[in-house]
Amino acid sequence: MSNLIDELYEFPCAYVIKAIGEDDGGLEDLVRGIISGRLEPLADVQIQTRPSSTGRYSTISASFQADSRQQLEDMYGE
Repeated sequence: MSNLIDELYEFPCAYVIKAIGEDDGGLEDLVRGIISGRLEPLADVQIQTRPSSTGRYSTISASFQADSRQQLEDMYGE
């Protein structure tokens, strides 16, 4: 993953992570916690949630300022 990230992005940069999962009411909080734990305390994170047609699953899109490849790898690894 690191070679592709290095080729596509110049840090710092705007970045979006998407997560898809069964939504038991805690998916957004889980994604927000993983991302916020790797960012500065006052970092701006924009979260958008889109439920599936049945409401069982959700797609979470989180937009934020990424500072480094390592920061992204840490988020994906968690």
